[in-house]
Amino acid sequence: MTQPRPWILFDIGGVLELVEDGIWQEELANRWATRAGLTRAEYDERLAVADLPRIDVEPGTAEAYWSGFARALRFTDVQREEAVQEL
Repeated sequence: MTQPRPWILFDIGGVLELVEDGIWQEELANRWATRAGLTRAEYDERLAVADLPRIDVEPGTAEAYWSGFARALRFTDVQREEAVQEL
């Protein structure tokens, strides 16, 4: 079995962190699901139907993505900002 290779993740806050590929995304999604009071399946379903823009490949879509993300999870403005800052 091949070991996952570590990746360097550039944090919005300017922090470089060494993480394993695949693990950080799961941990973050689980944390946000918990904050929204949802199961992971409910979280995934809400985001799947939210029709969010591809923030990773479509320039200039960050605001639309995070607004749609917050609406889908019914986050308050404070929770939305915490989610953005957590990246």
